[in-house]
Amino acid sequence: GGYFMFFNPLVNALNNDIPVYALQPAGLNSNENMHNSIEAMAIDYAKEIKEVQPEGPYNLLSYCFSPAVGIEIANIFKEEGLKILQAVP
Repeated sequence: GGYFMFFNPLVNALNNDIPVYALQPAGLNSNENMHNSIEAMAIDYAKEIKEVQPEGPYNLLSYCFSPAVGIEIANIFKEEGLKILQAVP
C-alpha cells in the first residue's frame, strides 16, 4: 500500500537528532495522478527530498517495492554530485 507507518519502529529506535522523512506515492490518497514509471517517481521524490535538505549527505532507506525507487534516487543524487552515505534497499 505504500504506507510509511511501517517505518515507525525504525524511527523510534533512532536518536532524536536524526531526522527521518517518509514519502507517499502520488495519487495514493488524493486525486493526483500516480507516477507512470519508477524513473518518474524517483525524479519527483528526489525533488521533494532536496526541498527539505538541499545538500547531502543522504541516507536512503527503501522497503518492499521501493528498493528500485531508492536506487534510482541514489543514482540521481550521484549524477548531481550529491553525497550518499548509505542507500539501503
